[in-house]
Parts: sequence; structure tokens; C-alpha cells
Amino acid sequence: MKFVVVIIFGNVSQEVNLPVGNGKQTFKWLANAAAYLFVHVGIRDGMHISSRNRKYYQMPCNTQLLPKNVYTEDTPFLHPDDVINQNLKEGTKVFVELYDKLDFDEFGFPVLSKWAFLAYRRDEKYREEREIF
Repeated sequence: MKFVVVIIFGNVSQEVNLPVGNGKQTFKWLANAAAYLFVHVGIRDGMHISSRNRKYYQMPCNTQLLPKNVYTEDTPFLHPDDVINQNLKEGTKVFVELYDKLDFDEFGFPVLSKWAFLAYRRDEKYREEREIF
């Protein structure tokens, strides 16, 4: 299976073709793969960014961006634990939003989107909050 993935980072976006094999991976995997591609392929290989903004978007090779949301034009929320081939047809355009800025609460903890919370807050202490979503 192969999908067109639109990676959105602030006001910059990049469209890539992302092969996913048989599609048995989760949307969390797809979002992490898109974030990796954005850093290691898009920005470093001269993605189309104006020279004025290029310095702002240059990142070290070990940068890891956190996915914020994954959706399609028809589906506003694709759960991080759902399997790709059970939810999408091959060739579907998938949007992956990445955090360009992470806000923190008064205790210094990151304020995560619903998608990121479900994907990355896996500890038992977050079980009740995860079930609310």
C-alpha cells in the first residue's frame, strides 16, 4: 500500500508518497514515519522554503518532531492505535500535523492534543483520561 502524506509543520507543508507495505501498522507509526521523513528528507534536501524562512526551519539530523494530529479530508480524526489497512484505501491523502511549538501547563507538563495524548501518554496513571477520549 502507498499513501500521499501531507506533512504540516506550522505554515510549511510537504507532500510525500509513503509506502506502508501491507498496511498492518498503526496511524501512530505512520505519523512517526512522516515526522522522520520531514526532518531527514524534506528539510535537509532543500524542501521548497523561501530563503527568508530557511534558517528558521533548519534542524539538526537528530531532531524528533512530535505528531499532533492525523486525519484525511473525510475523517477528522484517525485514532493512533487503529490499523491503517482497516481504515483507508490505497492512495488516500493523509494529513499529518506536527507540533511547531509545544505549550506547557503551570506544572511544566506538555499540553497535548487529543491525538498526541492518546498516542504518547501510555502510562497506567493516564488510563482514566485516555478512556474519556
